[in-house]
Amino acid sequence: MRSNGNRTAMEKKIFKAIELNYLDDNTIMNIRNWRNQEFIRKQMFTQNIIQEEEHLRWIDSIRKDENRHLFVFYLDDEPFAVVQSKYYPEYEYVELGDYLISEEYQVMGYGTFIRYFCVEIMYNVLNYKKIHGEILDINKKNLRTAQRI
Repeated sequence: MRSNGNRTAMEKKIFKAIELNYLDDNTIMNIRNWRNQEFIRKQMFTQNIIQEEEHLRWIDSIRKDENRHLFVFYLDDEPFAVVQSKYYPEYEYVELGDYLISEEYQVMGYGTFIRYFCVEIMYNVLNYKKIHGEILDINKKNLRTAQRI
């Protein structure tokens, strides 16, 4: 925040989403490190620690599948979330998965950014018609955010 005389104004942050094919190798490896954090793993359907070889196979499988996408979301050039999607043409919907890369972002409202920009990207950039997602019932914060939106 910055002060403008007698009032305080929030500084604007610049949002960007970078798709997997445009990410550098360091960021691609950081995706694995972010995902392996305990606070993220315990909210995932698969809760094991992802090894490097497994991670690289997963990245390669996304690159080879035109129905899959992976984005890293940024605010002011700082990564804050990872979003992946898979389109199922037989059901005509896209399934989403996402996570914030830092626990501190959870209390800052960044989960709302994920929801808003996922919808924008899926509907208005990738032109999908329906979005589907599943959230574990223990992931209370994510459930509340999804219900608000």
